[in-house]
Amino acid sequence: MSDRRSFIVGGALLAASAWAGGRDSVRGIARWHTLGPLPPGVPAPNFRLFRLGGGTMSRDDLAGAVNVMTFWATWCGVCRTELADLDELATEYAQRKDVRFLAVNHEGGGLGRRQVERAVTHYQDKTGLALPVVMDDGSTSKAFRVRPIPHTVLLDREGMIRYVHVGRVSASTVRAEIERLLEGD
Repeated sequence: MSDRRSFIVGGALLAASAWAGGRDSVRGIARWHTLGPLPPGVPAPNFRLFRLGGGTMSRDDLAGAVNVMTFWATWCGVCRTELADLDELATEYAQRKDVRFLAVNHEGGGLGRRQVERAVTHYQDKTGLALPVVMDDGSTSKAFRVRPIPHTVLLDREGMIRYVHVGRVSASTVRAEIERLLEGD
């Protein structure tokens, strides 16, 4: 191929790449608000979670209380330490009917519900985890736009997302947020 022809072909490829990159950048900017987790100030999405031993729960089951939902997996080391802290915190609020904790297992890996249930039950038996655990088939995590775990969301009594933590959150932070929500924020 002649130098002139190589120059023209190279220029055309460069122009096509620049055009495609620009198009993708514009699409990304237009959808930027959908790429992160659901932000505070929006209602919790509808969802369906599976209870250990059978049955389901939905957003309606959380109504009327401050809810702490943490998305986790048995293989996640950071999740384990956060769960232990949240388990202790849940004990502090155990007598209150207006505060609930929910550990949403997001095991992933293509496991079936029975396999996940066995893994979660084994984890509870091994660690003594007392938090209520439900299993996510992936749809709830997707609805909340959960990417890395742990991912903790606090909902107010009306089901609005008020606090979002991507990554480990301390029990003292969650306690302070619960108290603000109980006071009416």
